[in-house]
Amino acid sequence: MYAVDNAWVQDQYRSPLRFAFSPDADERVLNLLIEDAMTAAHAAGLGQRSTTQRARRRVTGAVRGTVAGRALVDVGGVWPAVTYPDRLVPGVGVDHMFRHKMQVEGLLDPDTNVLHLEGVREAEHALAAVDVETVLLARVGEVRATSVSLEVYPGVSVVVSQEGSDDDLRVSFTSGEVVPVEVKSMGSARTPTSVLVLPATFADMAEPVALLNGGPHRKTARSSVPSPLARLPDRASR
Repeated sequence: MYAVDNAWVQDQYRSPLRFAFSPDADERVLNLLIEDAMTAAHAAGLGQRSTTQRARRRVTGAVRGTVAGRALVDVGGVWPAVTYPDRLVPGVGVDHMFRHKMQVEGLLDPDTNVLHLEGVREAEHALAAVDVETVLLARVGEVRATSVSLEVYPGVSVVVSQEGSDDDLRVSFTSGEVVPVEVKSMGSARTPTSVLVLPATFADMAEPVALLNGGPHRKTARSSVPSPLARLPDRASR
């Protein structure tokens, strides 16, 4: 991606090359190219806001598709509005939150055409069907030698400890990967308070959970990144 100036002639790092050496890298490289293009456009003064910003307005629209980690929403304008899933839940792919024709509501910034959604579903509603012995998919958070934090839903994490063992959990778990867990106890807010890590083969038994009303279930959503479950050894518990 080349900027409008000629600085890249003197400094080759001003225009880095992006390579995708495998299909798994396609989305990552595409996002880098988009970031390069937006940075260059901003430096060239394109798309600058006017000195008088217009107020955001509440709109409702239908998702028309996803591209480069963004969802495109038809809100009745000439161009579709753009929404950024990572601003709602960092680390969750766009295909895990949006699906074609689902209805979304938020505040539209007319200066940037960005649709700002207000948040994911409340945990007590999203996890209403969850009870003891329910299998869920959990995202690994902080990993220590004897404990690991597992996020069963955005904002709902459970710490699993392993005391009296020589095994270092940092060898078995990696922050950001996804593992199946069985709920062992529920709290007063109807959210899990303790879980048991299951072998990777239990992933297909996970209870589907939608992050947004009308959105895809995390269990069945497709992603261009291979599931880290395939890399995990089977283990009964930690």
